[in-house]
Amino acid sequence: ERLFFLSGIAFALSIHFKLYPIIYALTFYNSLTLKRGWASLFDLNAARLRFVFGTALTLILLTGLFTYIYGFEFLEHSYLYHLSRKDTRHNFSVYFYMLYLTVEEEDIGISLLTFLPQVILLLGLTKKFGNWKDLSFCLFSQTFIFVAYNKVVTSQYFLWYVGLFPLILPKLQLSKSEAITSGLLWGFAQGSWLLPAYFLEFRGYNTFQFIWIESLAFFCANIGLLSKFIRKYRELCCTDPVCEVHKVR
Repeated sequence: ERLFFLSGIAFALSIHFKLYPIIYALTFYNSLTLKRGWASLFDLNAARLRFVFGTALTLILLTGLFTYIYGFEFLEHSYLYHLSRKDTRHNFSVYFYMLYLTVEEEDIGISLLTFLPQVILLLGLTKKFGNWKDLSFCLFSQTFIFVAYNKVVTSQYFLWYVGLFPLILPKLQLSKSEAITSGLLWGFAQGSWLLPAYFLEFRGYNTFQFIWIESLAFFCANIGLLSKFIRKYRELCCTDPVCEVHKVR
């Protein structure tokens, strides 16, 4: 049982070094019970209490320590900056063109509004797959959604879900043709975005609208791929005789 406290410490460290793992908080918490439904959130068992305490204590200590050392600048660049960040270069996001057109405006409401689709979808995935048996698939799907819907998407963000893909690949049972088609679709959608981006960055041409159109195409490709993965995963679970969690559902 001590491992749950240590897991909380490790989780807090990951949030401290890279903020995005915080999206897994409810999923990890939800997976530490056999009960189902929103009422299960109030099942305060020992595992949950240890995990939450380890996470909260470590985050408070780390945040307090580095705020003491670096002052408000630490809070600004580690946490608050992400609420108002606008990136009009190297950005695959569907919000790219909107951010470009409003780059001079200090309207934090626009930035906050972009988080709404992410929050709704992350909660939905937690409700559907946030249990111990589906944990790896839930983490992958949440990361994929978080990146696809984020207002800033750079190439390094793809590593966040690519690193989790090997955990779920055996559970998808993709045929060779499906795997090749999926890889080509993702690669082509990304490559087609890079062409107008090249002309903007290296040739100085005004290709902002073309980049935005390619961002929409890349977004659609990503959502199409995730929809396929979810469908394949659910098909496998529905035919798996030992998938007790899904039988209960």
